[in-house]
Amino acid sequence: METQVVNLFNQEVLPTSKKEYSFLIEPSQEICQEVTQYKTLVGNIIGDYTDRHFKPHISIIKFYFDEHKEQQLIKRMDNHLCYIPSFEVMTRNFGKFENKTSTFYIDVDNKDRIVYLQKIIINLISRLVPARERRYNQPNPHITIANGLEPNQLNHVERIFADQTYQRRFPINSVTLLKRVDGKYRKVAGILLHTPGGRGSYWN
Repeated sequence: METQVVNLFNQEVLPTSKKEYSFLIEPSQEICQEVTQYKTLVGNIIGDYTDRHFKPHISIIKFYFDEHKEQQLIKRMDNHLCYIPSFEVMTRNFGKFENKTSTFYIDVDNKDRIVYLQKIIINLISRLVPARERRYNQPNPHITIANGLEPNQLNHVERIFADQTYQRRFPINSVTLLKRVDGKYRKVAGILLHTPGGRGSYWN
């Protein structure tokens, strides 16, 4: 009898060939280092929290997919994303979401370019993955510093950064595909966007 796993989105039972995947955008190494320092600062003040040890990123979509078809997925995405021009993004200080999983984050300025890329990826995934096996946030690109915060923790973090600004530029030349294995995400492939003088491709 085949072992089964649970879809964390809705508790549906899935066969083990279905793995959790995630598409995301990785900022520059400089920004990742600085955001990691912010995460450490916040953690030292309020204690451990969700995503503290996750590498800084901009989320696009999470979904379940048959890992036996993983290479087909990568090639399909590459065939489309290779025509999307790479572009530059600028961070725009700090922001927050106030809800039951309150989040403090670094905002980005020209969101429209990221939202456009996000919509293309979501549309491609939607053709391959049933709605019950995919999840994505409303288009509001950001880099999370801390989430899952209690209201008093969020207010505390906001005060820490009240007098600080954060403006950086970084290129978006690719999107990254991760797969959850034994409870941890590992990088499966990077899919390059179109760059001047050439087309995209993928690496793994």
